[in-house]
Amino acid sequence: MKTLQESITRMEGKGGAGQSLRKHLAAVGINEWEDITKASLYDFHDHLAEALAPGSAKTILAYFKAILHRNEDDLDLPRGWEKILAVKATKPMKTYLTEEDLRKIEAVAVRTDRQEFVRNVFLICAYTGLRVSDAMELTPENIVDGNLHYVAQKTKKAGAIPLKSGLSDRIAWVAAHRNLRVTLAAYNISVRKMAKDAGICQEVVVFKGGKEMKGPKWQFISSHTARISTASCLNKRGVPIGDICALLQHSGSAMTERYIVRDKVELSAKAMRFFQ
Repeated sequence: MKTLQESITRMEGKGGAGQSLRKHLAAVGINEWEDITKASLYDFHDHLAEALAPGSAKTILAYFKAILHRNEDDLDLPRGWEKILAVKATKPMKTYLTEEDLRKIEAVAVRTDRQEFVRNVFLICAYTGLRVSDAMELTPENIVDGNLHYVAQKTKKAGAIPLKSGLSDRIAWVAAHRNLRVTLAAYNISVRKMAKDAGICQEVVVFKGGKEMKGPKWQFISSHTARISTASCLNKRGVPIGDICALLQHSGSAMTERYIVRDKVELSAKAMRFFQ
């Protein structure tokens, strides 16, 4: 039986999307057949929804489904995999970590240095809006006059972010323990366990892969949740969309809007009198 990578190569003539598919699968830790689980497929679907325009995401999903169909007789694929990868026009409904949730992540006890590494990277991302790949490359030299200066690996654009109190120690710790890096799949598992241990268990409703899902918040947390939390927390503090867009280095405010989770409508006191 051909490997997943060989199967992608075999199909590359069908539209030339092989290189892009490899990149986005690797971003969620799927490199071979054994990496395909229900959780990793949901992560893949959500990753595409965040990283690509809807039309491009549809193309990649359809391409990956064609490869899985070609090999499904030889694979033990998760039940319902086709629905998870359904090409939907609907926008996924996500969850985010509030500032109180993030403080719980800061305070939760961790048992190993690897868990501490994941915790520090996640908090760096949540308090700066950086991607995981950028957060892992930071060193104390990136901190200048109280601001975090960096060049994003994805966009190659320079950025400067105000540094939250206490974050410099986490950056120094990560820089000194880069040997503890984990795959994105292992990172997501560790973040979810940490959130569960921290008591982030409030019931939430999300819409993923064309399906409404309910459960404790920790179940729906992934690497993307950090940047989503940055955008959502700043939005709740009244920061203009344009400023959040610039901070996250998005190509436009439409993409930033997709990152913002609004758990309730914020109305003025005058508007609220309508509902009284």
